[in-house]
Amino acid sequence: MSSASQGTRPGIVWRQLSTSRWWCGYLWAAVFTAVAVLVRWAIPEVLEGTYLVFYIAVIAVAGLYGRGPGLLTTVLSALCVDLLFGSSPGYINFGDMVSLGREAMFLAGGIGISIVAGMQKAAHARLRQQAGELASVAQFPSENPHPVFRVGGDGRLLYANRVAEEFLEGEGWVCGELVPTVVREPATSALIDNRRFEFEFICHAKRVLAFLCVPLPDKGYVNLYGRDVTDARLAEAALRESEQRYRSLFTSMNEGFALGEVILDKRGFPCNFRFIEANEAFERQTGLARQKVLGRPITEVLPNVEPHWIDTYCGVVLTGKPVRFEHYNQDTQRHYSVFCYRPEENRFAILFADDTNRKRAEEDRRRAAELLTGIIEGTPDLVAALDRNFHFVALNRRYREDFTHIFGRDIEPGVSIVEALAHLPEEQQNAMELWGRALRGETFTITRAFGDPNRQRKIFDLRFSPICDSEGRVVGAAHLASDVTQRQDAEDALRHSEATYRAVFEHAAIGMGRVRFDDARWIDVNDAFCHMLGYGQEEMLATPWPEITHSEDVDLDLVPFRRMAAGELNSYSIVKRFIHKQGHHVWARLTLSLVRDARDQPDYEIAIIENITERKQAAEELAAARQSAERARAAAEQANHAKDHFLAVLSHELRTPLTPVVMGVSMLQDRADLDAGVHESLEMIRRNVEMEARLIDDLLDVSRIARGKIELQKQRVELCTIIERAVDVCRPDIEARRLHFGVDMGHAAPYWVEADPTRLQQVFWNLLKNAIKFTPHDGCVGIRCRPDIDYIQVEVNDSGIGIESEALSRVFNAFEQAERSITQQFGGLGLGLAISKALVEMHGGRIEAHSEGRDKGATFRIRLPLTSPASQPVSPAPSIAPPRLHRPLRVLLVEDHGVTAKMMKMVLNAEGHTVDTAGDVATALEFAGQQEFDLLLSDLGLPDGSGHDLMRQLRERGHRFPGIALSGYGQEEDLQRSRQAGFDAHLTKPASRESLLDVIASVTFPLRA
Repeated sequence: MSSASQGTRPGIVWRQLSTSRWWCGYLWAAVFTAVAVLVRWAIPEVLEGTYLVFYIAVIAVAGLYGRGPGLLTTVLSALCVDLLFGSSPGYINFGDMVSLGREAMFLAGGIGISIVAGMQKAAHARLRQQAGELASVAQFPSENPHPVFRVGGDGRLLYANRVAEEFLEGEGWVCGELVPTVVREPATSALIDNRRFEFEFICHAKRVLAFLCVPLPDKGYVNLYGRDVTDARLAEAALRESEQRYRSLFTSMNEGFALGEVILDKRGFPCNFRFIEANEAFERQTGLARQKVLGRPITEVLPNVEPHWIDTYCGVVLTGKPVRFEHYNQDTQRHYSVFCYRPEENRFAILFADDTNRKRAEEDRRRAAELLTGIIEGTPDLVAALDRNFHFVALNRRYREDFTHIFGRDIEPGVSIVEALAHLPEEQQNAMELWGRALRGETFTITRAFGDPNRQRKIFDLRFSPICDSEGRVVGAAHLASDVTQRQDAEDALRHSEATYRAVFEHAAIGMGRVRFDDARWIDVNDAFCHMLGYGQEEMLATPWPEITHSEDVDLDLVPFRRMAAGELNSYSIVKRFIHKQGHHVWARLTLSLVRDARDQPDYEIAIIENITERKQAAEELAAARQSAERARAAAEQANHAKDHFLAVLSHELRTPLTPVVMGVSMLQDRADLDAGVHESLEMIRRNVEMEARLIDDLLDVSRIARGKIELQKQRVELCTIIERAVDVCRPDIEARRLHFGVDMGHAAPYWVEADPTRLQQVFWNLLKNAIKFTPHDGCVGIRCRPDIDYIQVEVNDSGIGIESEALSRVFNAFEQAERSITQQFGGLGLGLAISKALVEMHGGRIEAHSEGRDKGATFRIRLPLTSPASQPVSPAPSIAPPRLHRPLRVLLVEDHGVTAKMMKMVLNAEGHTVDTAGDVATALEFAGQQEFDLLLSDLGLPDGSGHDLMRQLRERGHRFPGIALSGYGQEEDLQRSRQAGFDAHLTKPASRESLLDVIASVTFPLRA
């Protein structure tokens, strides 16, 4: 580019910008406002307090550039006066009403001036335009390519240019004469009405001329400007014809068609669209009535229209690029294919068709193809197809896999069989021959084995068939290969099995045979069956099986035999008696199976006959022995129940006489007037009575353990506390024998276990009592605790007489002690360790005994599982009896044992209570009906009933005073029965005075009030 052109470009640009109408006036508005501000600032004394100079600026700008620039000048001037020359320069003072009033008057005046000036400018522009048009039509340039005439008010031709003269010659018109009526009338009408007028004229040359009549009334003539519009009219006719054809196509076409235009927002961007024309197919396929759609914005017609449609159609209008897409309408559930293009500016046209049927057909074809593919891929057979050029066109996965496995080459559609088997010429030749036969129209099947027979051989049924088109021409071949290796192997196995069966049949040690259904005769039998019954084969084959069956067992076999003959059973088994040739019975177990023929109909049955005569005899002997054993077991259970009952009764009978002894000793021990020797004798009596009660408890515990009747009341308890309680119980014995005793709880204490505290204390009490009993005076006894991962191990050791090694295995057996001499020397029943072992195991633990031998002491180790500490530590604290009552009670004592009743009455009287005694239920009920009592003490075993019966009758008669049951029966079920009968407590004999008074205090505690 030259330097001259570079220098002139800014000037050109400036001239273009300066002549632009839309923003040049606004620029001058800013310039005039700035000039007014400078003038106002230059001569403030003259212009102060007035808007004179700004009015001039508004008038000048509005007069030169119109309404818009004038309004801008008005606003800018008002702002400049207020901000620069007002009472508060720099901001607008809304509190100065005078200034605001002046400003409002200026704004009103400026707006009015701008509007008036704009209207005048527009009028002047229109006048200039009309003057220019008149000036142009008043000229008749001879170079005008169109004919121009001048016709006077009387209809005479006054003037014609050169082109018009050629026209005159053709039409026979002459200047100065009247023009034809078709021309004269519109010309004179235009002059009379003083308005422009257009008309068309067809000349003799069959040309169409369009004339514009421009009247000049002041001169008294009309100028006619003609132009040849023949081509245009022909084009219009052709267009009308084309439009007619288009309209016919438009209305009759099956595809929907619509013409639309986009709607622009204030910024000039497309934001909506409306349809302006649509055919009937549009209405039919969309369901939208044309009269409701055409001309209305689509968002009014369809408020929920998808933005996709607006974006798509507006995008076509903006870019001019046509689009083609498919759409599925959820409301109508129809598929549409849509083509949209821009036919002209700001418009779009859409052509769409209902493709639902096509889509459904395609979907059906796709599903059918998927189904066919799924069938082909899912079939266990090998499927392939070739074209006439021996190229694979389709094959399933099994075909590819097995082809690769057998021939060592991968194949895919498009590969030819020649290429696939190029490395195996012999196989290639065979394949070409087989496929060639199919391509020649032959359908056939062969069976062939592939692979090494000694390793992994496969056998296939190969079926080849031609593929024909609709005209019957062969276009390819199909190949279906079925793997029959297993079937072939099964057939081989069947032949082998038949040979094996025949060998087994003939040489089996048990009887075998086949039976016909029609006459129940044997088809064949083996030697073992003949030997079993003593018949020869010919005799067996000639004899129906019912004739050699015991008469009582024929129906047993005949009913299922007939059902099998009808095909209802496939197999059955029975035990029946055959008749030996010599007449005796032969017990046999028969297993019979149905064999069907090729039509799946019953053919015959196979019988396997096992001689169970000796087994039957043994079973009968075993059944007799079992019955004898059952009788013995029942007798043993009865004896066991009798034993338990005997122990319970014995416990009751032994405990009952001990109760007055215990109570009497307690009362005597409270007397201070007795000397020390008597007190010592009383203490010895008390200990021996308690020892006898403990022996009775051990007997009952062993019985309960044997019957599984002991239930543990487990809770989280601290083990050291339980051990200390057991030690406290045994401490008097330890001190009496002057034993060296120690307890080592270990550094990891406390130890928490899940246990029944009473039963666990019983275990340690038993072990300590044993250690103390078998340790001589001045010996050693100790307890040591050590944690072992998740367990705690407690050792109770002593320096006593020890245990012989052969006796260690029996030490935990009930009623067992190491030697008879030990029993004679130390006494005891040998139950403590058996009970301890059972209780420890019920707690999930283990107990073991160790000893180095005689006189070397013994160690008992208990291993219990640890648990996490309780959230609120619970210790097996001993129950605290409520305080003894100070208010005397009236007590009804029911006891048929006179001594016990007398002693208990003495004890109660000594405590200040009034006691009435009864020896049976009837007397007790009579007393209860005569007077009120505060407490019932009743033995359970009474001459005319039981204490349970007494309590129930008292409750039925409305008596609500508490009751305490007294009994030598102290098992859990005894306590449960007492609670169910209504007793508040159950006191097991022998009951000491202290335990009796404590129980009385506990059940009568609410009576204090």
